[in-house]
Amino acid sequence: MRVNDYYYQQLQNEYAITYRNIYDCLKNHSFHCKAPFIDGNKLRNVFGNVIDDHPELYYVSSKVKGGARSSGGSKFLELGFEELYQIDQRKIDKEISRVVNDISLKAKGKSELEQHMLILDYLIENVTYEINNVFNQNAASAIYYHKAQCSGISAAYKLIADSLGLFALIASSSSNESGVMMPHAWNIVQIDGLYYHIDATSVIGRNKNKEKPYSYKNAFCSDEFFRVNHILQPGWPKCTDTKYERLSEFNGNKTSVLKEICSFYELRSYLTEQVKAHEKNVTFYYKIDMAPALFESSLANSIKSVFLNLQIPLKSASFSKSGYEVQIQLVY
Repeated sequence: MRVNDYYYQQLQNEYAITYRNIYDCLKNHSFHCKAPFIDGNKLRNVFGNVIDDHPELYYVSSKVKGGARSSGGSKFLELGFEELYQIDQRKIDKEISRVVNDISLKAKGKSELEQHMLILDYLIENVTYEINNVFNQNAASAIYYHKAQCSGISAAYKLIADSLGLFALIASSSSNESGVMMPHAWNIVQIDGLYYHIDATSVIGRNKNKEKPYSYKNAFCSDEFFRVNHILQPGWPKCTDTKYERLSEFNGNKTSVLKEICSFYELRSYLTEQVKAHEKNVTFYYKIDMAPALFESSLANSIKSVFLNLQIPLKSASFSKSGYEVQIQLVY
């Protein structure tokens, strides 16, 4: 199995065998399977592990038929699964390949953080949150039909991350919806060896107008930040790092929240929008620690890159930095 098959790695051997039997059948589009006997509750968990580890199995319904059988004095499971999207599978696979290839091209040379931002950008721009439909529970509903609920959005996120070689798992639990705890799903990802929560459904909701620069609040968060509104499970990787958290912060006498920037990829997008709007003074809050010399050279290169891409002559650019607040003065 793959390194990204997180839930498989947590299973004891007897359950891991049942997992492999089910997965081998489903990946080959065989919807009848024999597997070693385990009790019904554990079977549901193992089947859920298979689907969470493998969002590419979008064509498999959550319903499992069949049960225990006996032969020669030993018990085994004889299972049947329901197939979804029989007519559209070829079209869905083609669209998934197109999306993955497109994002892969954009991801070349970018950091792991920037690649995860590319996935979020795709979901913001292409997926609408919708509930009460069985087809909104998987990756195909998000990528092909462009409508999904949290389980489908988190499955699409993992499918794309897997294709890029990024670590991501689906985290299914509960979150606070208007004071009521409701079932919810999101992702836990790994960036430079550290783990972070990403609630892509929340990110989509915060960017309904689809206007850049996008807000990534509730993405790249620690356990401490997330457990305020989410129920965390003990078996998940620990998310202890806080450097990418997008917390609302006010600056001195300003009455508005500064734009938070957590990568130079996002900064270039933000600068592009500001220049298009004819802004000459751009202020933002940069929340990643880095050496001053590296920051200055990266900032200068980002400014040059934006003006080159926009084909606008830049006469001069200067900046001042106070803590994490950065002010850029542009002449063009």
